[in-house]
Amino acid sequence: MAKNRKWYILFMMIFIVLISSLMLFLPIKTVLVMYDGKTKQVYGYAKLDQSTSFQIHYTHSIHLSTVIEMYQITRDKAILQTETAYRDFGIGMPNNALEDGEEFVVEDGVFKIKNMKRRFEKIDLRIGQIRAQHKLFVGKQNVFLAEIAGAGTWVTFIPETYTYWQLWRGVDVFEKHTRND
Repeated sequence: MAKNRKWYILFMMIFIVLISSLMLFLPIKTVLVMYDGKTKQVYGYAKLDQSTSFQIHYTHSIHLSTVIEMYQITRDKAILQTETAYRDFGIGMPNNALEDGEEFVVEDGVFKIKNMKRRFEKIDLRIGQIRAQHKLFVGKQNVFLAEIAGAGTWVTFIPETYTYWQLWRGVDVFEKHTRND
């Protein structure tokens, strides 16, 4: 009996180690990873809890008003732009370049292009140096991108699925630089 018990304990220990390892290295969490556009160094990630949507807000360089771009992560890890909103109509702003199914509306003085289905594998962005004040929003959390990568830096956003190990080892941009506006 004692011999069988030793084998049972050994088997259970190996089983627990295997299950723990599997849980640690199994991709489980959708995140938006922010890379340096040149070196591909990872600046950090934003967890997309409860929702797979995020927004990028910035100040338009000519009109000096806020532009809001809304995105959704698809099941196959692509980025889908779903809406754009802005207050000033004119130079540098979309007006009649609608694609199939898109709708241009004005709501409370805000111009919006809705029902967008513009698909991207990644988003490349040069963080503004003077006025743009690029911000990443996920839910109620937001962060100035220049606080993460520096003004003038080229960054790339790519949706990925992280393991617990990657989450533990990486930098959550909202834990390091969070704002709750």
